[in-house]
Amino acid sequence: MKQAGVLGSLSKHEIEQLDWYYVVELKPGCFTNGRRYPNVLPTWKLLQRVDLHGLEVLDIGTMEGMLSVLAARAGARVTSYDRNDLSDRIALVQEAYGVDFDYHAGQPFHEFARGMHRTFDVVLFCGVLYHTIDPTVFLYMVRTLLKPGGLLLLETSAAISSDAALFLNKDGRFFASTNYYQPSTEWLDYMLRLIGFRIIDVEYTSSYQRRFDGKRIVRVAMLCELTGDSVLQTSDGWGKKGLIFSELAEYAPLPAAERVELVSRVTPDSYAASVYYSDVPVRSLKLTDAVVRKPALKRNEHECELRLDDRLAAPKNLGAAGFEDSVFAQAAGRLRHRLTQRLSALRRRLRGGSPVAP
Repeated sequence: MKQAGVLGSLSKHEIEQLDWYYVVELKPGCFTNGRRYPNVLPTWKLLQRVDLHGLEVLDIGTMEGMLSVLAARAGARVTSYDRNDLSDRIALVQEAYGVDFDYHAGQPFHEFARGMHRTFDVVLFCGVLYHTIDPTVFLYMVRTLLKPGGLLLLETSAAISSDAALFLNKDGRFFASTNYYQPSTEWLDYMLRLIGFRIIDVEYTSSYQRRFDGKRIVRVAMLCELTGDSVLQTSDGWGKKGLIFSELAEYAPLPAAERVELVSRVTPDSYAASVYYSDVPVRSLKLTDAVVRKPALKRNEHECELRLDDRLAAPKNLGAAGFEDSVFAQAAGRLRHRLTQRLSALRRRLRGGSPVAP
């Protein structure tokens, strides 16, 4: 097994023989023998819309550290976790990319979560949920690691459906590997809101071209803010009883953490007003409607691998207005552009008749 600090001694042939999860460039033009998973696309797109500089970020299910590298290069202080111990690969990646992050591996997630004794500004939880034996408990345990007001980037396989359901992977009907459940988009939407999140941005890809019982299977990523309280519709009397929190608290209590305000660091995509809930206490996207109306991301080979010069694009600074006014700011910008064009046309017509000062 190769140890850290020996990257320089690896030949191009040796690097190309490394059977990894991701395709990672370890030397200029030398890539590991991994796979270009299209589910990286929606995660990458949403991560580019967040200013991570100076934030505490937790990357759950890091594998070879692709997202950890990008977050660290964006100025975040990164902690990474994976059930599989890939310390040798992580050491090579950290050496190749000149980054450092705190890496934890080889223990069950619930043990890792209970032993953290801290919370984070941002949690990246990508490609893991469908591998868990109890998605509800696992999602709650992730919530216990996030500060109120913090951001969750959740990416998972999902069935586009208005039925809030978890479909069991009976006979491996979805995937033959360690996949237990296929959540529906409506289940994700409701469960996130039930445990205190609001969805502020969405991207997805349908590159796998899978269907189940007439439902399209996609890879969807959601950027969510932890509000702290359930984000439920006024008619949801059952959810407002708060039964789920009393049950889930038996697994781990919610930590006392100071609230952070991070929404102003997000530059979300714009959506029609009808894609938001009109009867919840805070602004939240309807996940199923957003996925149905929004075009899927097209496969991009470069964004499905990690290259030595890769960095997250600097997001536009929204200032104090943040997410709530971003759509209006974009509309105002378009209006200013149209008015400028009309004024320029008027000036040209006036110049054609008599001299007019600019």
